[in-house]
Amino acid sequence: MVDPKQKIELAIQKVYGWMAASQTEEGTWPVPYDGPFFLLPLYIFALRICGRQVSEETKTKMSRYILRHQLGDGSFGIHQESKSGTVFTSVINYVALRFLDHSASEAELKKALSWIHDKGGPLYSGSWCKFILSFLNLYSYNGVAPVPPELYMLPSWFPFHPRKISGYVRIIYLPMCYFYREQLAIEADELILELRKELYRQSYDQINFAKHRGTFAETDNIFPETTIFKISMWWLKRIDPIVPKFIKKKALALVYEHLEYEDENSNFIRQAPVNAVYNTLVYHFRGEEEKLRKSWEKLPLYLWENDNEILMQGFTNTYTWDCGFYLQAIGEDCVDPALKPLALKTRKFLMDNQVIKELKNPFKYHRLPRAGGWTFSFQDNGWVVSDCTAEAIKALLETEGLGDKKLTDEKINKAIGFIMLLQGEDGGWTSVDKAIGSPKLEWFNAANVFVDIMVDHSYVECTASIIQCFVQIKRSRPHLFTSEMEKAMDRAVKYLFKAQYEDGSWE
Repeated sequence: MVDPKQKIELAIQKVYGWMAASQTEEGTWPVPYDGPFFLLPLYIFALRICGRQVSEETKTKMSRYILRHQLGDGSFGIHQESKSGTVFTSVINYVALRFLDHSASEAELKKALSWIHDKGGPLYSGSWCKFILSFLNLYSYNGVAPVPPELYMLPSWFPFHPRKISGYVRIIYLPMCYFYREQLAIEADELILELRKELYRQSYDQINFAKHRGTFAETDNIFPETTIFKISMWWLKRIDPIVPKFIKKKALALVYEHLEYEDENSNFIRQAPVNAVYNTLVYHFRGEEEKLRKSWEKLPLYLWENDNEILMQGFTNTYTWDCGFYLQAIGEDCVDPALKPLALKTRKFLMDNQVIKELKNPFKYHRLPRAGGWTFSFQDNGWVVSDCTAEAIKALLETEGLGDKKLTDEKINKAIGFIMLLQGEDGGWTSVDKAIGSPKLEWFNAANVFVDIMVDHSYVECTASIIQCFVQIKRSRPHLFTSEMEKAMDRAVKYLFKAQYEDGSWE
């Protein structure tokens, strides 16, 4: 009979063997970060709008990925694991397949279109779908929820000022309001005219799009519009025509300035794929050739390709996040001769990818100082995250003693400074932004299919990671542990107790 301890040790050695075999020379473990099923269509739309040609093999692989996730009823879900579809994702994936040269007569597309029609078509899709179709000239901006750039000109104390919105949402809002104000759209070529006939059961020119701004199929109404949101949309629609042109022009210039700032400080990688595509398209419509070139140099980083398929990821990669956990999994075993090369490469990657360069005038552009933090992916992304920072520090401090460079006190202090910025009034830690917006901003969530997105708030997982990080600093570098960190931990523990559910679990 095999000793259970020997079985466990054998299993651990097998894992270590797999880790060594799978690690890249730079010390990372590439894996696809997929899931949301509205990302690849955006990339496909950008290809066509910008006139970029791809091979037939690329089209086939993209098509294969989309069709593999088509549901039995013909629809496409909001996520690749979804069990039911939305009009939003069904429409844009249908259009994407047509852009990839699929015929409307194909069985899969006929089935998808039948489902779309049964749900009322694009007129009953979520607001993001209506916005996307507008710049594809398959819908009208008259039927889109207003996205006014003028909000950026409001005093910073104003309850609805963009700086109070979560950074994840704000950076998508930036290009959207540029599109909205300029009414940007491609020309209606032969394929667009065909799609208008396919998607709508009535003549496109006879549709009253304004009437359908707030009409949504049940599948796309996961977060129904609040009364105050409906009133604000009615008000914005009526006040927009009387806003002076010079104010609109000034607001648009301000929005574009913010957009450029985000791109320059993320090396044109941007924070995530949605604003990466939208920002790219802004440059296309403006004729900004150099910025467009830089955009297309980085946009493919979001793609994941294997032998059969091509998909678009939620981030360019997960390197920092994964490396932190891989290194912690090795732990004290890092001194093992067989594991030391692996650990050294991972440590070097983490050491090299701490964000050192500070943002210029971050508060002006509604950002926080970032120096000292780590991103989810790699340094060039520039968007530092609280728990990614905590896990990287834990990993590096737990595996010291290999003869390589150690994380300096100065760099640890910079990281601590960044982390401390993000602790909320409730004692918990947010992810990327200081929680300054009221939770009531969720009343103005216009996405329909996403819930709890408008403000960054404290998270159990971020808070727990940072508590562990501070404990590790206290253990490894006690001279860096301050009374302020002790007080922060005390507040954080109280937050965790308060966040626990009656059944003992945490969300």
